[in-house]
Amino acid sequence: MKDNYCTLYLIRHGETEWNVKRLVQGHTDSKLTKKGIAQAKKLAEKFRKTKIDAIFSSDLSRAKRTAEIIAVEKKLAVETSELLRERSFGTYEGQTMNDIKKLLERVESILQGKEDDESNEIESCDQMISRLITHLREISSAYSGRNVVVVTHGGCLRLLLTHLGIFNEEDLKPGTKLLDNSTILTLKSDGVDFYVESLSSAKVRNLPPRS
Repeated sequence: MKDNYCTLYLIRHGETEWNVKRLVQGHTDSKLTKKGIAQAKKLAEKFRKTKIDAIFSSDLSRAKRTAEIIAVEKKLAVETSELLRERSFGTYEGQTMNDIKKLLERVESILQGKEDDESNEIESCDQMISRLITHLREISSAYSGRNVVVVTHGGCLRLLLTHLGIFNEEDLKPGTKLLDNSTILTLKSDGVDFYVESLSSAKVRNLPPRS
């Protein structure tokens, strides 16, 4: 691996109250549970011996709070961005996932382009991956050869892993343990291409860099 590659530790935030209740979160926020705070503290401990040069986070409080707990140990400020947010689900947010199977099927149909979302409430896969990858490339270019923590959301990690060809959509359905709270996805990037180094919850194949 080239010396100028930035190492990106992409992390899903700690468990939230809405995660426990199985409510659709999206841009609507929910506080970390005691378990979520404990998960964040374990992440801080995990990175204790790793040199971290910067910490970035989604501006949603569940991600920001997770990042802040990690940042205390490193004595770093957290830089937030809406580009690292979870997908927007509009008025579907706050509904119980167990009770809206048909609604989720419609959402999935919209996301796959099989059905139109006339209300334009749901952020498309193209919109989401575009903002996410653009921001990750900017971070990688600015922190060439250094280590960066990025706290984001399950939906972001899911879409990124499918975009890079590591898993398919069937492997990463919402609720999968592969992307449970506090999961770490480690990437290398030169500001253009991405190379998946590891996923804390699973073994991944070593693949050539992907744009």
